[in-house]
Amino acid sequence: MTAGSMTAIAARRAPTRTEFALFVCIPLVLTIIAASIFHGTHLFAVNFHREYWPAGHRVLHGISPYLTDKAHVAAGEAFPYPAAAGVLIAPFALIARNVGEVVWVLACMAAAAGTLRALEVEDWRLYGLVFLWAPVVTAWQTANFSLFLCLGAALMWRWRDRPALAGLAVALLVSIKPFVWPLGLWLIATRRYRATGWAVGLGAIINLVAWSVLGFHQISRYLTDASDVSGHFFRHSYTVVALAMHAGISRPVASAIGVALAALAAGVCILWGRRGEQTRALTMCIALILLASPVQWMHYFVLVLVPFALTRPRLEWLWAASSSNPAGWQVAITLPVIGALLYTAIQSGTDQRLPAGGKPLLRVRRRAAISASLAAGPIA
Repeated sequence: MTAGSMTAIAARRAPTRTEFALFVCIPLVLTIIAASIFHGTHLFAVNFHREYWPAGHRVLHGISPYLTDKAHVAAGEAFPYPAAAGVLIAPFALIARNVGEVVWVLACMAAAAGTLRALEVEDWRLYGLVFLWAPVVTAWQTANFSLFLCLGAALMWRWRDRPALAGLAVALLVSIKPFVWPLGLWLIATRRYRATGWAVGLGAIINLVAWSVLGFHQISRYLTDASDVSGHFFRHSYTVVALAMHAGISRPVASAIGVALAALAAGVCILWGRRGEQTRALTMCIALILLASPVQWMHYFVLVLVPFALTRPRLEWLWAASSSNPAGWQVAITLPVIGALLYTAIQSGTDQRLPAGGKPLLRVRRRAAISASLAAGPIA
């Protein structure tokens, strides 16, 4: 029996007391403690509190959700999202802000677990361990769209051979956060042209409806908000450009480095996609999203969860590798760690074509191996 099948069987049996303490109790207790600390220091659901709920409230009252005043931008109160995000968040303004914060945070946490579930991760221990990841903690603490984007990317993968659903997932994600546009590139690279067509068509409908609600004259205000936020915070985020500038490199040169790396990632994504190496292409797609984003916070790195869970669906020591205005040394440490996780996903990537039964060959073979091992009797 291989070590992999032994690990899979261990993940399926009833947990021991030690495992229950490590992978259920500790994550739960630490999450509750963290939420209490964040609430006490006014850092709980900060994005929802400062940006989302006020923007939704303004949308409900027919007022522009976009605040182009520099003071609002500096205070983190601007709403640099397209109309679809404003329409989506508006119903939460129908309830009290503090109640909405709790509901949104719980939904973020559910999205983290939902991502693993969508990717058919069967090792129950990972569902607790993922809540110790720094990007996941930061995502629900700030209460933004990141974990929903992560879930959407996982659903796109799950529905990759169902063109309408895959296209809908990409259309929604890009309409809410345009910087995830490389997901559309992945569809093209893997020759999913029908899904691409659905994404374009549904995306056009979503944006036409959303902008008609806000008013098409608001597009310029949105672009101003997004540009001002990027210009104000780009130096303080987790990007290659920011790291280069912290190292003393001029902004034009740093930007050129960032563009070159993004172009390289796009080329490799297309190359691997054309070869049928779907998981590797998806991993490079996630890398491209992170490289091409003008501003990047810790919670953006939750997207790494998709290729990592896809290629390493069982407990390994690497799951413990991922441990705000970041200092240069924080960026210098975080980027190599995220790069290492992406590299391991690339090394583990395999082409998961669907057989006649509709389930990926990798999972069919793994489940067959587990069944055979269980039938053989207890482990010696």
